[in-house]
Amino acid sequence: MGIPVAIISEALGHDSEKTTRIYLASMEEEKLDAANASILEFLMSGKG
Repeated sequence: MGIPVAIISEALGHDSEKTTRIYLASMEEEKLDAANASILEFLMSGKG
């Protein structure tokens, strides 16, 4: 989605982008897409 790893890393509270990259590399793209869709839906609902 074009979100910089630095932003994702900070949002997750990681001390290092390397940690974030390890997590991202181990996840299936379909699961990441589903998680992103859920987060966006939640935020757009006004509950976030």
